[in-house]
Amino acid sequence: MTLHMFRHSASGRWRFSPLGLAPIAAAALLLAGCGGQTRSAAAYCSYFYGEGSTLRNRYIQADQNFKRDPLQTIATLLASPGDLASFFHQLSLRAPEDIAPDVERMSDAFQKEADTEGDALSDPLGALGSGLINGLTTLPAEERVNAFTEQNCGPPPAGASS
Repeated sequence: MTLHMFRHSASGRWRFSPLGLAPIAAAALLLAGCGGQTRSAAAYCSYFYGEGSTLRNRYIQADQNFKRDPLQTIATLLASPGDLASFFHQLSLRAPEDIAPDVERMSDAFQKEADTEGDALSDPLGALGSGLINGLTTLPAEERVNAFTEQNCGPPPAGASS
């Protein structure tokens, strides 16, 4: 028995058959159950240079507008640890399994920075020390992420370096 979404009726007209939707519905559920992101070097590199370029351009624009709009520049810079935490988290979802934990470690480090930004006002030395320790403990993961990116994605696209 062949299932079709439309079938010929006794009256000679084509009519909709809900039974024909079963294979389509099953395929949709199967695809939905597979998760959203593909883990591959290609998916990683595409996101890294695509979304990374968007973030980079935002920071360049803020720097260029500093004299004209210093408050907006400061707001952009204060938001950057949270932006970078989100960027690296999304990147980790696309990263191959062997590098994903290091990319997630980068996300966690930026999130920690974002979460403790307010501490710098009340305890600047403590915040500086915490940031230094956070940076030092993240260094091995950062080095592996940089090496993976250079090896698998190549150099940044033309015009991306300053």
